[in-house]
Amino acid sequence: AQSFNLIEIQSKAKMDLFDIDMIKNVALTQFSGTMFKSIDSGKNWSYLDIMIDTTLFLPIEFYMITDSVYFVRALPDLNDRYSYLMTYDAGLSWKEVYKAIKGSDSAFSRFKFINKDVGYALFSKQNKKLSYYNISLFKTYDGGKSWNKIYSDKDSTFGPGKDLYYLNDQLVFHSSNSVYYFKDDKNIFKHSITFEGKTNLLKYINDILITDENEIMIAYGTRICKWSPTLEVNNNLTPDNIISPNPAIDYISVSHSALDAESTIEIFNILGESVTTTPPIRHTFELEGEKIRIDISNLVPGVYFIRIDDKFEKFIKL
Repeated sequence: AQSFNLIEIQSKAKMDLFDIDMIKNVALTQFSGTMFKSIDSGKNWSYLDIMIDTTLFLPIEFYMITDSVYFVRALPDLNDRYSYLMTYDAGLSWKEVYKAIKGSDSAFSRFKFINKDVGYALFSKQNKKLSYYNISLFKTYDGGKSWNKIYSDKDSTFGPGKDLYYLNDQLVFHSSNSVYYFKDDKNIFKHSITFEGKTNLLKYINDILITDENEIMIAYGTRICKWSPTLEVNNNLTPDNIISPNPAIDYISVSHSALDAESTIEIFNILGESVTTTPPIRHTFELEGEKIRIDISNLVPGVYFIRIDDKFEKFIKL
């Protein structure tokens, strides 16, 4: 990434391109109802018309499933109905697979396909609180012809759902202040991130990504944080609560049964950042009967995870 080459689609046109995707040497991008396609890794571009008989569809969102299979959501028609279209031959022919009335609960956006048959979509419904939404997740098994709701968030979140990512049976997406994580189509958790101080647009979540190590990268404001979902779903969670009190204000106590002389303790915040780490236990902490007492008075209120050797437990700081 020491140098970049400028790729121009129309050197005389002033326009902002929305979305770009590439598989092998085929690339797609779109601008306000116009799609462009390149078959040589972006060196040369041409218009990609979406036509069925004599009807021209204007795309507002697309998803590349393979280098020849694309899924497109088009602008509403005169009856305020969105069209969802699929091509299996690199855009030579198109098929309308689904329709939805604008504003209805089935007017999906933000897609992620696993293959030409199985895919996910988000629906974000704005509620009475300005800029707050309720988000639902849908799944299709027949290439977008029908959709089944598999999750609905009853609590509102700031901003609509964005950026579906899928890897190793894990699915994540986000709003402006919340991250949603699914494993095998089961909602494992939703975490809303609260930032200190007044609302600041620069601190909203901009993007997320699942890495090959099954960690989630979160970009917000001017920061990028790495967070491991295993802090929440780790199979080594102890069956008995080893932390008390929980929630806590100034301190937490850890049971001796969970420790030995060489045990180490580390505390993480909701973004997976280490906020406290210790050398081997020995005589580091204050003893309190059959427990070891840890001072957390300097932590800001919120959700935290404590790791003791290879075991995790969640606690709340008030």
